[in-house]
Amino acid sequence: MPYGNYYGSRRAMEELYRMDKIHAIEVCNFLPDQLVDLLGPFNVIPAINQIELHLFY
Repeated sequence: MPYGNYYGSRRAMEELYRMDKIHAIEVCNFLPDQLVDLLGPFNVIPAINQIELHLFY
């Protein structure tokens, strides 16, 4: 779940992406409004939004 300073984490991941240290940026359990909020100030779009889905959730 997105919590804490995920903007700071996102900035660090985007810097690693520009340095070719990572190949993609992914997020986990972001709701649609959180994704829209996260896309505004950043250039790289997340490749995957992994969502937890099972019978007991």
